[in-house]
Amino acid sequence: MTVKNNAAISRVINQGGFGCIFYPSLPCKKETKRNSNTSSSSSEYVSKLVKKNFSSKNEIRIGKIIQGIPFYSLYYVPVIQSCTASLAKVSEREIKKCSIISGKSSSTETATTATNANIIESKDDSNKFILLKMKYVENVKFTKYLLSSTNKKHILNTLFDTYSYFLFSLEQLMKNGIVHYDFKWDNAVIDIKTGLPVILDFGISIPINLLIDQEQQQKQNQQKDDADAASVVYDIYRDYFYIYFPEYSLWSIEIHLINYVLNKHSRITPESLKQTIDTYVDSNGAFTILSPEFIERYKKLCYSTLERFIDQSRKYVISECLKYWNTWDNYALSISYLQVIKFISTSGFTSNQFLISFSEILMDNIHPDPARRSDYATTRYKYKSIFYQDVNIENYELLIDNFDFDDFRSNSVKESKRNEDMFSQMSQQGGHTSQGGHTSPL
Repeated sequence: MTVKNNAAISRVINQGGFGCIFYPSLPCKKETKRNSNTSSSSSEYVSKLVKKNFSSKNEIRIGKIIQGIPFYSLYYVPVIQSCTASLAKVSEREIKKCSIISGKSSSTETATTATNANIIESKDDSNKFILLKMKYVENVKFTKYLLSSTNKKHILNTLFDTYSYFLFSLEQLMKNGIVHYDFKWDNAVIDIKTGLPVILDFGISIPINLLIDQEQQQKQNQQKDDADAASVVYDIYRDYFYIYFPEYSLWSIEIHLINYVLNKHSRITPESLKQTIDTYVDSNGAFTILSPEFIERYKKLCYSTLERFIDQSRKYVISECLKYWNTWDNYALSISYLQVIKFISTSGFTSNQFLISFSEILMDNIHPDPARRSDYATTRYKYKSIFYQDVNIENYELLIDNFDFDDFRSNSVKESKRNEDMFSQMSQQGGHTSQGGHTSPL
């Protein structure tokens, strides 16, 4: 979304269940008049007005970690500041637009009373909301950027060039102990200034070191016969693993098992494992490019790999599955690209050697046995190696020639909508809402 700052009035430029996006950024409650009039304190930033809850606090925590990554602004748009909003300084018209203030859904906006600002600023309600400030990036959503061109070569070059860039971005998060946990095309935008993709929405991201520290603390407490320790730690896990929803294909199968023992039943049975696998595989749109025979083999491999968790303790399942957290974002990236592959070759990927080679890399990264997935460095090496094979260069040119843009556009929009609807359904059932939303907030 491109926004021009024609006036220094903060306006709602986007909103959803997560809250409202204002540009220029809203002033903080304790901000002085002099500071609020400084361009660097408003027009260079956007702000999300959100409810003060776990997700907002988590996104602030993640933002602090990301700011320690060298040149982070080239790869991510994290929260860089938070404060209590000064809504008394916001125009009544803009306040009425914001559904979390008015209590009205964005689709049924109606004029509310002129006391909205006073209500929010009242003693009882002033602590319900918080401002999350982020750097303003003039951008366009990644999928929209691809579809804005009808040049087939440009579209495919952009798609495959950015794969290496996404690998690097997600690897840096991993090295800093962060699982983005929600990588998908809706959470990637192209920075108009640099032409590079940046990753958004860290509301449900996992600061994995915190969980590992809690696990170690749990072991120590159990040695001291602290019976309540395990329950406390499981509640902390549930902040991140908040719903059993195996239909969501961007989470790896072991993530669904963690969610199962935390939110469904404490023990996995042969029947529940089979049902989880069947639901997960059958709901995965990326697998429609695979033969029925391959899908059956994949299901059997899932079962043989994961049956060791049957009738094991909740503690064991969580501890073992968490060992492979560093593969989860690469897993989501691989599923996302597999979903695209089925759109870019109407004749199927089996007819093009370039797509076959690329698909093999992606399939390695969604292996049911997480120990057999490639790390980021290996994935990057394998990917670069594709382009050193003459046969693949020739097949890449053929892929461009056979690329059906209209089919790609239609299916990309449908898949994006399907993933968005599924995540919304999952969030509602789990009572957990990502602050970032699922449209570009900048």
